[in-house]
Amino acid sequence: MNSEERNNGFDPQAWRPVLLDSRPALSKRRVQLWALVLDSRSIPCCIDTDGSGWQLLVPEQHLTSARNELQIYEENNCNWPPPLPPARMLVKNTLPTVSILILL
Repeated sequence: MNSEERNNGFDPQAWRPVLLDSRPALSKRRVQLWALVLDSRSIPCCIDTDGSGWQLLVPEQHLTSARNELQIYEENNCNWPPPLPPARMLVKNTLPTVSILILL
């Protein structure tokens, strides 16, 4: 959501911050991701920043549904992305690799 969208019809009295828990500040990346989640569910939102970090604002009438959607999103994606697989040891592959390189 760019600033033009935010300022067009933006009434700070009618919009409330969406907070899932008591985190001190949200990162810009997380707020943008949450905005995409809400946008995909047709819940209007805007991104705003204050002195301590970023926040996501939604109209008062959509506050409960926005919190529910974000809670579901966080629960379904708590282990995403998956951890990287462990690195394989290449020591045992040295002889075959060198042999193939010599043959080339």
